[in-house]
Amino acid sequence: MQRKLEKWALEQRSQGKRTKLSLKKILNWITRFVNYMKQNHKITTLQKLTKKVMTKYFTNNFKSQATKEIEYYYLKSFFKWCIENNHLISSPIDKIKITTTTTIKNRALTKQQIATIINQITTEDFYGIQNRCIVELSYATAIRINELIQLNTEDIDLESRRIIIKHGKGNKQRILPLIATAVAWLRKYLAKARAKLIKKEKCPALFIGKAGGRISASYIDRLMKRLREKTKIPGISIHALRHSCATHLLQQELNIVYIQRLLGHQNLATTQRYLSVDNVLLRKQYVKAHPRDKIDIN
Repeated sequence: MQRKLEKWALEQRSQGKRTKLSLKKILNWITRFVNYMKQNHKITTLQKLTKKVMTKYFTNNFKSQATKEIEYYYLKSFFKWCIENNHLISSPIDKIKITTTTTIKNRALTKQQIATIINQITTEDFYGIQNRCIVELSYATAIRINELIQLNTEDIDLESRRIIIKHGKGNKQRILPLIATAVAWLRKYLAKARAKLIKKEKCPALFIGKAGGRISASYIDRLMKRLREKTKIPGISIHALRHSCATHLLQQELNIVYIQRLLGHQNLATTQRYLSVDNVLLRKQYVKAHPRDKIDIN
């Protein structure tokens, strides 16, 4: 079973559906999943993964709803691959429905919460300056965590006020505009902090971790955890900053097609989930934009 899971994951990577970083996360999850099935159900083969076993797995094995949703997505993709490659006849999770509570609405932070988070970051040392820059950039651009980690200094163009995402989802590239605040903090970080944090020669990374090389997901996780503890605001993450950026732009009536491009979504249907935040806003935009709304029929 483990070999098939790893083969599926590697194929995902070769097809450009996963970044190197996300592949590493999936391989770590595979090890945990396989060990869980061995220890709790004495299962080592695919054929013994029944609906009953998988229902029990999704019922009892998660502290975080977000983690449950991610693993459900992994397994759904894996079982689909198994069917396509004749390893299984049907998926054992086909009729298992998990409750999705991590909606866009409760992931998005308010503008006041964003201000509180930013104001809680002390910038008295070099790491503090970097941390402020990370949060400012994340909220300004709606960048994904993997994209943030993979940024190099050469990807930043402060004169044109833009950054180039070279390692987007599906290995797709896109250009993100920068607001003045993000440009200002990038300038300050590059001028005063980054060189002091580097401990490895010829490091191209924009953001630097404790070891002196490229920043890691663990560094980001620890930063977000500290901000949650200091502000008492639940749900602070790079993902939440991304959704908050998209939500606030929508509330400011930015065209959803531009939001789609900013987020790097391949399909507009994916971005349309953001419209569930405010149906009143959607109606307001519709009435304002439609050319026949102002016509007098009397």
